[in-house]
Amino acid sequence: MKLTMTRCPICGSARVVREIGEFVTHDGFRIPGIEYERCKSCGEKFYDPEASRAIDDALRAVGRLKKRPKVYSYPEATAPMVVGEDDSGKKYGKRKSER
Repeated sequence: MKLTMTRCPICGSARVVREIGEFVTHDGFRIPGIEYERCKSCGEKFYDPEASRAIDDALRAVGRLKKRPKVYSYPEATAPMVVGEDDSGKKYGKRKSER
């Protein structure tokens, strides 16, 4: 799905153009031939899903992109205990500061 932006969502300018250039990572690794839309006013670049996949594939090929971490899901009832917001004291008792 190609992006077809008429306005920049960052600055609101209508000066958005489609370009093909290179994607540069924070450590200077360059991936040429990536298509994106760029705002001529603020310089922000916007990548469509196809370009994002191409970037991910290129980074994976050279070992610079690791596999996504496993996402764990918990039932809604136990989620507060997992993130430390459970104050019921039922399972683990009260905190020392609450005794």
